[in-house]
This record gives sequence, structure tokens and C-alpha cells, in this order.
Amino acid sequence: MNSHVTTAMVTSHPGTGTPTVEPESRDASLSLVLEGIAQHTDKFRLRLEPRDFGEVSDVAKMCVARNLNGVQDIDDARMRIMLGANVGLPAVAAIQAIDLIETEDKNGKKRMNPSLRSRAKLGLCLAHPELIDFIRPVKEDLDGVTWEGRRKGGEVVTVSYGPKEAKLAGLDKRNTYQNHPVDMYAARAISRVADRIGSDIFMGLPSREDLLDAAEQQREERLAKASVPPTSAMGPARDWEREAAELEKLIASATTAGDKAREKAARELYQLFEKDAPPEMVDRVKAFYTECIRRKKGGGAAPQAEPTKPAQAAAAQAPPVDAAASQVPPEKRGDAWEGP
Repeated sequence: MNSHVTTAMVTSHPGTGTPTVEPESRDASLSLVLEGIAQHTDKFRLRLEPRDFGEVSDVAKMCVARNLNGVQDIDDARMRIMLGANVGLPAVAAIQAIDLIETEDKNGKKRMNPSLRSRAKLGLCLAHPELIDFIRPVKEDLDGVTWEGRRKGGEVVTVSYGPKEAKLAGLDKRNTYQNHPVDMYAARAISRVADRIGSDIFMGLPSREDLLDAAEQQREERLAKASVPPTSAMGPARDWEREAAELEKLIASATTAGDKAREKAARELYQLFEKDAPPEMVDRVKAFYTECIRRKKGGGAAPQAEPTKPAQAAAAQAPPVDAAASQVPPEKRGDAWEGP
């Protein structure tokens, strides 16, 4: 017979004489029984927990063999278990609650970041009633999610997360948000409340959801850069025929006027043109420039610049091209293709 039961107060029923147990005594007995069960369970759980690095490795191997929560290798599993031990999570619970998320720093160097799932943060807060008064939902629907919490002796912290916040973060177009918006809102609202009232409980570990958001944003930026077409490095395709004609006009007007400054500017533009233009265009402008100088020395009029060819009629309808501006890199001209 369990010794705790003998502490109950037994009395007789006034009419029948049947033994009964007083309610207060019954509650006390039940509490003692549950306490004994809890102590026994805790001892059993402790016997299952790894007690040294070797036993941690044994548990890690089992987790890797079963691909539990996507563990990559033994080192991955061991790291999760050891991190979990610091915040009071059993080994297998740590494997399920902790993730190592790969991100990049501003220099492009990859690094692994430990993180804790929002629901695990919620559970750890609830497991410490000596520190946390409450953490609970206020509302959860498609318009947004609001959670609130309070640390003992502190103020109530309320956090809302909804479509507006998701859009500002650039997350509203992702499939997960479109398919499960309320769950996504709740995860972020919970983690933010937990961070504010109980960050010491989980050693300041960031939330898995926040790190995944950052990693996904970095991935999208890399894909955007990789999808830029080769021509983007030099901007829109240049109309060499039109640029040559404009440069010839500038050369003719400068040599005819005898303006040394304009002649110098024309020579500098020609040097830039010579670096990138097709050889036939370079030879054409060079020949035109030489003829202008010859005629100037002989006292004759400068030759006429060649008209734009019929094939370039559509381009001729566009505003005149500034020959100087066309030599400026596209990212400074403002006409570079910036991607999607």
C-alpha cells in the first residue's frame, strides 16, 4: 500500500456509516501521489539523458541515422544537444527545437547560426512560472496575430504581426505566407514577446524564423544578381552608327570654328570612342577627323558628317545622344538594368 494514502483523513458517513475521505485530505493525498510520480519520472528521464561527451555522441549518431529534424552529421547533432543542455532541453528535444541556419555576412563569408524555434521559446517561458507571469494569445486571424506576456514584476509586453509587417519585410509573396499566413504571423509574434520577457531563459538564442527570413532574403538577392543578362554590364546596346555621326558633327564644328578647347574635347571623346567601338566605326571617325584637319590647314570647309543610315531611322527619332554622356558607365548614367 502506498504510504501517501494513509495520510488521508477517513470519516464515517452520518447515515450509513460508510467510510469517506474528506475533500481537503483527498486533495492533499493526490498531490503527494502526483509528486511521487513526478519524482520517479524525473529520475527515469535523467537516466535517459547523456552524461558525458561519449554518450552525447551516441545519441547524435542515432539522430543522424534517422535524419531526425534534418541533422546533417554527428557534429551538427552534438552541437544542438549541447546548446539545448544550456537552456534546459533534453537531448532529443534539443534536436527538434534547435536549428543551425547558414547565413552570410556583409563580406559574403558563410557562417552557421544556432537558433531556437518560436514554439520552443514559448514552451521554455511557460516552463518557468517563477519568472514568467503569463505569455498568451490575444487574437489570431488573417488580419494579424497579437500575443502578450509579462515577466514577474514587469510590464505587459504586447506584439502584433500581420500583413503590413510581412509586406514591409518582403515576406508576403512567399508560398509559406500565402498558404499559412496565421501560423507565420503567430511564430513571429510569439518569438518577439518571448525575446522581450525571457531572453535569459534561452540564453539569447535568435529565433529560427527570423534567421530563415534573413537567409531567404540573401538567397533571393544572389539569384537576382545571377539572373542579370550579360549586356547589363554595359547597359543598353549602343548605337555605334549614331554615336559616330554625333562625334563627326562635334569634330566638324570644332575644327571649323578653330576653338582649341572644343577640339581638345573632341579628341578626348574620340579616344573613349576608340576603346569600345567596332573597328570600322573607329576607322570611319578617324578618317573624318584627319580630313577635317587637312581641310582646315588648306583653308577649305570641313566635310559634312555622314547622315544616319536608313537602318537607323527608328533610332534617329529618339532624342539626340550626348556623346560625352554615352561614355559614362551605365550605373552612373542611371540606365543600367537593375534586375527584377
